[in-house]
Amino acid sequence: MLLGIDTSTRLAALALFEQEKGLIAESRFGLSLAHSETLMPNLDVLLASVGMTLPDLSGIAVARGPGSFTGLRVALATAKGLAFATGIPIYPVSTLEAMTYPHAFSAITLCPMLYARKNEVYAALYRPDSGRLVTVLSESALHPRELMDRIEGPVLFLGNGSDHYRSLIDECLGDAAYFVPPSLSLPSAVSVCELALQQYVRPGVAPPDAASVTPLYLRPSEAELKWTQRTLP
Repeated sequence: MLLGIDTSTRLAALALFEQEKGLIAESRFGLSLAHSETLMPNLDVLLASVGMTLPDLSGIAVARGPGSFTGLRVALATAKGLAFATGIPIYPVSTLEAMTYPHAFSAITLCPMLYARKNEVYAALYRPDSGRLVTVLSESALHPRELMDRIEGPVLFLGNGSDHYRSLIDECLGDAAYFVPPSLSLPSAVSVCELALQQYVRPGVAPPDAASVTPLYLRPSEAELKWTQRTLP
């Protein structure tokens, strides 16, 4: 049984997933309280709802970013704590890839976008290929207009970044831009689990050492920038 965790955005997601049976249970929550306050209580409720406990888990699939710096730290700290306590492996996957995975049978290029503030988005480009995602543009933090310059042909956009910059996308791409409804581009811990199974749970692939798993930030945090400014001669 895999536990999936995604706290990359303001809305957090948990899932219990079996390779043979598929989704067992799922929970989404957030907005009003910090993920650090809600993640473990909601996990307890989710496990109890199906009569399971932590020792029943075989692995933890976690979205490692990009996304909210605090949210990513909470997810990775929780996953590592559970892994060290139980001895089960961690399977880190891309937040943007997990967002996009439900649309992997699309006929056109897919562009997940998360609003990153500072006039930037976290984005990538994927080409669907028989239910898998082929990377066209790796995860990047960039100005949305720079992203538009890298896009050719029709593209399906998803994520809150595409909502925030909808007018710019329409201006640059016109009828070549398509948009997933917000309700269909929410964080999905189910997709985190499915990608983990696809990428790690197969012959010859060893899970990473839990201690080596780190968040994917794509740019320095405010704390790092302030520390650099303080330490510059």
